[in-house]
Amino acid sequence: MRAIRHFLIGAVFAVAIAHAQPTPWDKWLNEDVVYIVADEERQAFEQLKTDQDRERFVDEFWRIRNPMPAAAENAYKNEHYRRIAFANDHFSVAGIPGWKTDRGHLYITLGPPEHIDHLGPRDPPANYPSDVWHYRYIDGFGSYIAIEFIDVARDGGYELGGYPDRERLLRFGTMRASADLDREANAGVYSFRRKPFPKPPFDGKIFASMGPGMKATVQVRTNRTLLIYIPVEVGYARFALAGTITGGPEPRTFSFEGSRCRYFPVTEGCLPQLTYQTQIGPPLEAGTYDLEVSVKVIPPAIIVPPAIAAKTYSVPFTVE
Repeated sequence: MRAIRHFLIGAVFAVAIAHAQPTPWDKWLNEDVVYIVADEERQAFEQLKTDQDRERFVDEFWRIRNPMPAAAENAYKNEHYRRIAFANDHFSVAGIPGWKTDRGHLYITLGPPEHIDHLGPRDPPANYPSDVWHYRYIDGFGSYIAIEFIDVARDGGYELGGYPDRERLLRFGTMRASADLDREANAGVYSFRRKPFPKPPFDGKIFASMGPGMKATVQVRTNRTLLIYIPVEVGYARFALAGTITGGPEPRTFSFEGSRCRYFPVTEGCLPQLTYQTQIGPPLEAGTYDLEVSVKVIPPAIIVPPAIAAKTYSVPFTVE
């Protein structure tokens, strides 16, 4: 009797362990695609009862994301798994796989940054090493975005820390997928088809400076007010920016003095991105105008290449 009891207990224990072990489907849902699966997709997948339906679901999941459906290789899927492998190779720390870290998370959802600044410890309150990732554009966030990861514990575990859009950034992949997909029933298995991603309405005309490198731009809106974007390429040196618009009854001017933000939250007198932005109003009269802007490093400053220590931009534009 005792032997039978032990056998039954062992059998129950074995079944419990078997149920506790994650399946390949669990890994796919909660690791492979955890950052890009839409909420509706997750709910649909969890309702499936057979491996055959799950296989069909996974095939459909990747098919609708394939930018070239007729191609033999799925470029989206290949790039996604390449990013996971890169994150695990470069961002793993203290037993935590790279895909679970903040840097790995954003690398998988946003892709590689255009440039990374590796910064050592600085004066309080930023007395810790950090990496700043620069993106030229992030859909839904804007242009010239700088994201700082800080190593407070000094163990290589860089985190987003106090970044004001932390939660929004970390949910970027899932939110974008949810907004970009809709659901239809297909033989008892949920499939998802792409919806056209709505583009924000564009207001007005864009005029840009001439010459190589980053451009200064003037957006003339239909109400005859302006949005002006000026590149700031001086690293973290303090700089003075001055702009003048001529062509109207009186010149219009704007100015800024400060530096790029080294850490978050953003404080007054620093820019969180690689461009200075300003609006000009009230509306201008119809006519031809010129924008002249100078961006100059304020000495004494950190070493900045002479070519960008003092830059000027000229943008001719018309208002109709």
